[in-house]
Amino acid sequence: MLQSMYDLFEFDGAWIGEDENVRVEFWNELSEVLNVIVEFWNELSEVLNVRVEFWNELSEVLNNREEVSTNVTCRQDMNEPSNFLDGSSTGCADNSLNNPPFTPGVSGGSLISRTVCMDADQYAGKHYNLHNMYGFTEAIVTSTVLSEIRQKRPFAISRSSFVGLGSYVGHWSGDISSSWGDMAWTVPELLSMSLFGIPLMGADICGFNGNTNNALCQRWMELGAFYPFSRNHNGKGYTAQDPASLGEDVVAASKKALLVRYSLLPYLYTLFYEAHTDGSTVVTPIFFEFPSDESTYSIDTAFMWGSGLLIAPVLTEATTQVDIYLPSAQWYDFYTGALLTSGGADTTLDAPLDTIPLLVRGGHILPMQEPGMTTTASRKNNFQLMVASDESGSASGELYWDDGDTLEERDLYWDTLGETGRRELYWDTLGETGRIELYWDTLGETRRGSYTGTLLVRQGRGELYWDTLGETRRIELYWDTLGRIELYWDTLGETGRIELYWDTLGETEERSYTGTLLVRQGEGAILGHSCPLLPNTFKPSSLFAGTYEAGAYTLVSFSLQSSQLTGTPKKTGYTGENMNLATITVLGVSSASSVTANGGSATFTYDGTNKVLTITGLSISLSDSFTVTWS
Repeated sequence: MLQSMYDLFEFDGAWIGEDENVRVEFWNELSEVLNVIVEFWNELSEVLNVRVEFWNELSEVLNNREEVSTNVTCRQDMNEPSNFLDGSSTGCADNSLNNPPFTPGVSGGSLISRTVCMDADQYAGKHYNLHNMYGFTEAIVTSTVLSEIRQKRPFAISRSSFVGLGSYVGHWSGDISSSWGDMAWTVPELLSMSLFGIPLMGADICGFNGNTNNALCQRWMELGAFYPFSRNHNGKGYTAQDPASLGEDVVAASKKALLVRYSLLPYLYTLFYEAHTDGSTVVTPIFFEFPSDESTYSIDTAFMWGSGLLIAPVLTEATTQVDIYLPSAQWYDFYTGALLTSGGADTTLDAPLDTIPLLVRGGHILPMQEPGMTTTASRKNNFQLMVASDESGSASGELYWDDGDTLEERDLYWDTLGETGRRELYWDTLGETGRIELYWDTLGETRRGSYTGTLLVRQGRGELYWDTLGETRRIELYWDTLGRIELYWDTLGETGRIELYWDTLGETEERSYTGTLLVRQGEGAILGHSCPLLPNTFKPSSLFAGTYEAGAYTLVSFSLQSSQLTGTPKKTGYTGENMNLATITVLGVSSASSVTANGGSATFTYDGTNKVLTITGLSISLSDSFTVTWS
């Protein structure tokens, strides 16, 4: 079932997916490719057939509605291949697919339990080969359609998941109960999905099934503010659980936690940038940061954002303390800036009813922003830095910032010793014709080489490397587990060869193209593309595709050494909203009697009890280098 998170698919009182004409046409086409009849809430669905017109109908209707085409987001619910029956209403054949020699420990003890027959024919093959990819393929289609509708980055979440899902959409944990136990389970779920390469993850805050209560929802709102995907969502017929329905205490605690989240959005956004560029985690298990400390291996009641912020939620009823093991590091209280502990021991943290314990790790700099009522308003506010020094008085951090909306560039151009080159990679989805085209100009003569064939995958990574010494070059394009492309050529006019390998449901095929390629020199680049040719499965590419590849972003590196903080722009391609740094808070400062910013005196206060230096009234452009010192 596909639903808009803002009910924007409801036209004239009916969800578009329930439109009778669309449903009849959809069923007629579906019946041609699916040889089983199942029973479920959403009776009909098929996303593996690229000819299904439902998506085109949806796209056409939405494109004709201005208020939808710019704001539509999507929730893919109940998108597992589920069934109230075992297999089909007509039964399943007795064969090695439906009854394999080995059956893993699945619910019901059979592969066909509450799903379709394993030998059911779908457009891309047998259900046996596609079961776990069912929701994943829907995510690919949804991401593509939303991109076309909005002409901006798509935003969607999916209940079903598979390795690689994070390249297209986010994930939430589904219909959990309004209970303390289920709330606690969301933390290891966050950690697991992060390790699976799905960084945009969350759960239904305050629970979905059953009635919540004030104490539970208050603590859950505090925790949920630090889900990467943060949403309060419950089922029909249960007690209202928005904070305003539960009283002033829940409202106050929710507001406090959400304002902290909004203030940390620049840090969170930078973590997603790092996930996009190097596959790192957003929600990070503590043992990732302290792999030599075995005491961290079993911690599943707390987590980190990146390397610099530790979140220790209250997960049990009627308590105002959190017991946690803290590994060896300087740990500062986020709210007061006071040094709490140097770690390496079990610690008890105070957790008043309106507060979730947050610890800043020494050695890290968190980019922040004055919070607004909305994320749009927050983006227009001044930036802030929270600088937490380690034992040596050092710290570092980064800020990545762009417009938050731009889609990927369709083509990529570069210059090779004054010779314009162009690469384009095109293909469709799941069995449609694909084409690789290469264009370049060498000494005024335009050359073109191409390969046309069938490709069955939609994601990957392209890298180009070569030099000028006449040796054979190698260009490789990788993508998850379904395929591999390799290109070889010599820059001095020798024969070049393009080799393509891919796997079509277990059968490896090989095609090749041989020709003369004359590209002289260049640097590594990510290929332009018309369909989503995305980086590897562990990178949430849809969040950043476009501004990063096109260079339309600002990236600033921050460094603290002793009593001097510097900011150095690595890239200044973003020219949009406010990029002004107004406030710097430094934790772990032994003393301060004077502060200068770029050589001029600066306004500051110093809290000797907590050893916190707060520098205010700054007007520093983050597009320029800066230096702040104190003594």
